[in-house]
Amino acid sequence: MSLVAGQLLTADKKAATLSTGQQLKKPSWQEYEVPGKGGALFWGMLAVVVVVLLIIISRLLPKAQA
Repeated sequence: MSLVAGQLLTADKKAATLSTGQQLKKPSWQEYEVPGKGGALFWGMLAVVVVVLLIIISRLLPKAQA
């Protein structure tokens, strides 16, 4: 670092900026999603999966002796 310290300190300072057409990354899939569409279907299917898993777990548990 000491070898280039003089050059770094005497160099003209410029602010780094991006050009208007430069894209840093691809747009994510979330940018194309329409808000509110598919939300009810997702939560409905999630509820069905949870109920099925609870039924499976309840059948695996030992029965209480009366």
